[in-house]
Order: sequence, then C-alpha cells, then structure tokens
Amino acid sequence: LGNFIADTGRNLRQFGANWTAAMAPIGIAIGQSLRVASTFDASMREIQARTGLTTDAMEAIRQKALQLGADTAFSTQQAADAFLQLTTAGLSLDQIMRQDAEGLTVLDHVLAGAAASGEDLGRTADQVTNIMSSFNLEVTEAARIVDAMSQAAASSPASMGEMGEALQAVGGDATNFGLSLEQTSAALAILANNGIRGTDA
Repeated sequence: LGNFIADTGRNLRQFGANWTAAMAPIGIAIGQSLRVASTFDASMREIQARTGLTTDAMEAIRQKALQLGADTAFSTQQAADAFLQLTTAGLSLDQIMRQDAEGLTVLDHVLAGAAASGEDLGRTADQVTNIMSSFNLEVTEAARIVDAMSQAAASSPASMGEMGEALQAVGGDATNFGLSLEQTSAALAILANNGIRGTDA
C-alpha cells in the first residue's frame, strides 16, 4: 500500500509538471494578446482625444484597423499608429477613407509604401503627410507621393525612408523654385548616387 501511494504521488507530480509546461505557452500568448489589446485601445483613445471624432467615426477606424491587421502584413496596432499619424497631420476621417480613381485610400497607399520600403507604417504615414504638406499636394495624390519615393529609391542607393526624409525637408524650397515632386525626387536620386542621402541631400 505504501509503494502504491508513493507511485501515485510521483505520477500526480509528473502530471502537474507536464500540465504546467503545456500551459505556459498558452499563458504567455494570452498575456501578449492582452498587452496588444491594451496598446491598441490606448491608440484608439488617443486618436479620439486628438481629433474629437464621434463614436461612429471611431468605430469605423477600429474596424478598418482590425481589417488591415487581418488582411495585410501589418498588425492592428501598426494600422492604428498609421491612423494616428494621418489624423494628427490634419486629415479628416473622410480624407483618410476617401477612395481615389483606383478605389484605394490614403491609408492603402501608405501601406504599399511601407511594405515596399520595409519601414515602420506609422513613420511612412508621417512622411507621406509631411511631403503632401510641403509640396502643397492634395490628399488624393498620396499614390503619386509613394510612387515618386519608390522610383527614386529604386534608381539610387537611398532607401524609401531616406528619400522620404529628403523630400519632406526640401519640399517647400523645391516648390518655391518651381520644381515638381518628380523633378525633386530625380534630383535627390542623383545626389544619393553621389553619396548624399536623406536630410543631407
């Protein structure tokens, strides 16, 4: 009887150890999910605080961010960060969600730019809106901005991020000199080929 009880105790202890090991990854995953959800909700609250959007508008942003998190390589948190950058740059929800002739929104073009460059989504959104402002471009020209950045980066050793930094820094001066976005991008690509990149260019 003593041996039987001892064996049963050992088996129970082994079962407990195995159960703990099996549940540990699940516990970690749940903890990470809760942290992500908390950060996402914090971003949503910050967007509402900064923009004063209605509950319905915020729900539209939430659903779009969740959709992007499910359909793209970016997480819901990254999509929320991009929304935050676009709204704090002064774009309204209508401007962010408005579709161009190709049926794409500003956010879609920002996503394409970030995916092509490997840059952070929020940073790409910030650069696109800054370039838009410095060159006095309309929201509907987001695709043009991303195209100019990517083509200039593709024809030079500069990254998309470096090209974005250069364009947002020089946009005002370039406009005063009568240079278009594409002409300025070409000039920056030439400078990059000669070792001058980013804000140095």
